[in-house]
Amino acid sequence: MPLAGKRSPRRTPLRGSVEITNQILETATRLFAAQGYALTSMEQIAAASGSGKHTVYRRYPSKVALFAAVMEVERQRVDALVVGNVSPVAAPLEALRQTMRGVLETCVREEVIAFNRIRIAEAKTFPEVATLFLCEDSPVWERIRALIAEGQAEGRIIDTNAAFLASQLLQGVVGLPLQQMLLGADDFRSVESRDAYFKDAWSYFLRATSTDGPQRHKPPAKRGGGAKARSK
Repeated sequence: MPLAGKRSPRRTPLRGSVEITNQILETATRLFAAQGYALTSMEQIAAASGSGKHTVYRRYPSKVALFAAVMEVERQRVDALVVGNVSPVAAPLEALRQTMRGVLETCVREEVIAFNRIRIAEAKTFPEVATLFLCEDSPVWERIRALIAEGQAEGRIIDTNAAFLASQLLQGVVGLPLQQMLLGADDFRSVESRDAYFKDAWSYFLRATSTDGPQRHKPPAKRGGGAKARSK
């Protein structure tokens, strides 16, 4: 029982709960991106963030849970970057174009490349990690699908499955650049190269989905092996 007239000593204020959580997430993001999922431990994250192991586990009961939290923060960053690239007064088709240009820019960010490498490298050993990257679960994918549906309602885009068109558009705009960046190629590192590629990809999407009628492309001529080639 404390003596009368004496105050109990006060502890030095500790870091706030939000600050601790943010520090853990920032540290985990950096370590996961640099070392991969398998080589990063909860103990490493605790030590590097200046938090106790029990402090980390109270917030995230497993490494999968922590990695999922890191992915959610990254998704929010990507969504903010993409939305910030779109004019609030743009018509659906123009908003879709601006959205897809923003998606292309975000997909070449170093953090995005690093986490996609983790998805590929760890998918077989840690399948629960791969499921965190399903594009259909992301706010950006849902935004693309919704804008396509609005374009269909306006009669600008052919009336077919909007989700299917969203997946095809994402693959057409992001697929090749992301693949090349994952392989370490420099083809899409400049803004100019991405601008040129996007112009072609967007133009192709419009020709294929316009209600004015898709532009028909003749199949390439067969080379060799035909009747003339076999005739003497």
